[in-house]
Amino acid sequence: MIHPDSKKPRPAEPNEANLNQEKHSYASPDCKGRLGGDATKNQQKEPRAGTQLRTILELLKSRQGAWVGVNEIMRAAHCAAAHSAISTLRQRYGLPIENRMQRGVGAIMHSEYRLKEVPR
Repeated sequence: MIHPDSKKPRPAEPNEANLNQEKHSYASPDCKGRLGGDATKNQQKEPRAGTQLRTILELLKSRQGAWVGVNEIMRAAHCAAAHSAISTLRQRYGLPIENRMQRGVGAIMHSEYRLKEVPR
């Protein structure tokens, strides 16, 4: 409805339907969203099945502490951002993943990762 004195629409009249709606934002303390709430309470132990993160974790677990090259990780998980995925596994899931750099032919560096201990 347009207010007679302006061309701007008037705010909706309060009614029972819109008064009872709860408003949540990601930053509100009662909403367990991406940016707000207690992240440690809702933290998953492992990534969901079928994700690139889970594929990388399973690959590292299957090697039982042996070093796995980043190229192999990228191929197995169909993931171009393997370094970022490893970082996510470390930070979000607290996994003890080590990195080492090996010098290849010339100035080429090869990155390898391993899971220090297999979590249960």
